[in-house]
Amino acid sequence: MTGALLFHAVAFPLWVLSLARLAPTVALEDSGEMIRAALALGITHEPGYPLYVFLGRLAVLLPVGCPAFRMNLVSAAAASGAAGLLAVLVRRLLLDSARPACGARTAWWSAVAAGWLLGLAPTLAWESVIAEKYTLSVLWFVVLLAVTVVVADGTRRAGIALAGLALGLAMAHHGQAVYILPGLAVAVWFALRGRPLTGWMRPAILLGFTALLGFSVKLVSIPVRAAAHPWPDWNNPAVFGRWVRYLGGETYHQRLFKWGAWGTSTRLASHAVTVLPDEFGWAAIALAVAGLGWIVSRRRWRDLAWVIPGAAGAVFAAGFGLVTVSLRLYYLPAFAIFAVLAGFGLALVVDRARWPAVRFAVAALAACWIGARAVHEVRTANWSRYYLAHDFARDVLNFAGEGCIVVAHGDYVYFPVSCVREVDRPESGTLVVLANELDPGKRPLQSKRIQLMYPPAESGLAARCPWGEDLMAADLGRPVRFAVVFGGIEREALVTRGIVYEVARGRGDRAPARILADRAWFRKRGRWRGLYDPRMPRDEHTRQLLVRYPYADFWRARLLAVQGRCAEAIPLFRAVLFWPAEWPINRPGIEESIRACGGRAR
Repeated sequence: MTGALLFHAVAFPLWVLSLARLAPTVALEDSGEMIRAALALGITHEPGYPLYVFLGRLAVLLPVGCPAFRMNLVSAAAASGAAGLLAVLVRRLLLDSARPACGARTAWWSAVAAGWLLGLAPTLAWESVIAEKYTLSVLWFVVLLAVTVVVADGTRRAGIALAGLALGLAMAHHGQAVYILPGLAVAVWFALRGRPLTGWMRPAILLGFTALLGFSVKLVSIPVRAAAHPWPDWNNPAVFGRWVRYLGGETYHQRLFKWGAWGTSTRLASHAVTVLPDEFGWAAIALAVAGLGWIVSRRRWRDLAWVIPGAAGAVFAAGFGLVTVSLRLYYLPAFAIFAVLAGFGLALVVDRARWPAVRFAVAALAACWIGARAVHEVRTANWSRYYLAHDFARDVLNFAGEGCIVVAHGDYVYFPVSCVREVDRPESGTLVVLANELDPGKRPLQSKRIQLMYPPAESGLAARCPWGEDLMAADLGRPVRFAVVFGGIEREALVTRGIVYEVARGRGDRAPARILADRAWFRKRGRWRGLYDPRMPRDEHTRQLLVRYPYADFWRARLLAVQGRCAEAIPLFRAVLFWPAEWPINRPGIEESIRACGGRAR
């Protein structure tokens, strides 16, 4: 009863807070892909996330909001559930029957603080309002922590079987579950120490069997669903060879331990003084250090079973080939360990204080800080920011027109466009094609050719036009629009249609282009809520999406220059230079274009 009450005391307010900030439609990152996959029980990008897709399929049956909103509810529930379960775990650890760290009341409130600390971390708070798989990863990781603690406390067969099943299911969802392996090994050692080596055989077999049983959800569901050719059907893992490469996450291998030992160490040190303060604040860092110091000083070596996974996760994330916002997603399980340590530190400070006034002051400060973080999350929740991807996708489809082929280069462009097309405009007849480097090993490295990925129903078109250049050269009887300028068409003269482009096949296409009228039309109709919001996550993918506005002006100016209208081109070239400096714009190239038109770059 006490555990259930504690869980709801943390999880329910966080869930309500997430509802107040929940994205009403498709958002950035992989949100569009997850929504599409849930609607059709499709195959997401490798190594696959079938558990999240199955949960999403149930969620889209709810009679509330649009499918995207229903999928966002899954993330909110997973994040708040992870925080609530973490609070229950912290209380159990603090009230260890052998060496309790504090009194029952202090343990209760410290556990509440630890749960809220995790739930209000900015990265997890952002993920909890969009359809992304990382909140479910955190929930599974906290479940694994709890099971690991149970095993380390001496539970034998049932605990080991439960640990294996939880590990397999967590691995079936996301590879971040591997962080727990060193801690689980320590827990099993504490549970089985004293036994002869032959006494370890049966528990090891039980652990492996139950882990395989949990992981079989992924092993079986992926090829079964791929054989039905749903959409999305990422790399079609219905064939054994592709299935093996898909499950192994082949495209991610180049990112593993990318920075080497020294580079990983320096990145880890840098993130400790940049990422942690941003996520939790220096006061929480001090509490976590105090909590870890107390565990070591009291020689509570069984606690290594849940401390070590945090270190393993931090090292893995620091060595992974990601930067900016994407990197923090791989730190999320380590953040859970950090919140536990901070809860330990808070309990020790309150319990060791000599005077009641000091205890009250520390508890009041912690409560005020958590309350301030919650208020900040609500006040800074900008609904317009959540509409950015939806507005971008809507404009792409509006300006492209019905019945055309839209080529979207890159996942972060393709996912929202294809999702909005499928959910909002299923009868439009528009075909959305993903242009991506699907098989870098076979793609000529010296070429800028881009391979295309079509829905299964378009196998004939896929065979005829497997590359971007093929679509430009072929006469398909329907217009082809490009949602972004990329390698294969950079050398072409492009005619803008709002935010999309079409290739000008000859001077006859370029000469009558009403470029300035198109710009005025675009400025009047193209409105992206959240475009200028400074709180928008500025990872590389988001910046590439945001840069569509200035890119449109750049290609309008370039076509004006081709037409010899340099006086009209120069102001447009200069307008591009005033866009934010962090956006990936080729400023030296633009300045050179201004000079080629006879103007001054500065």
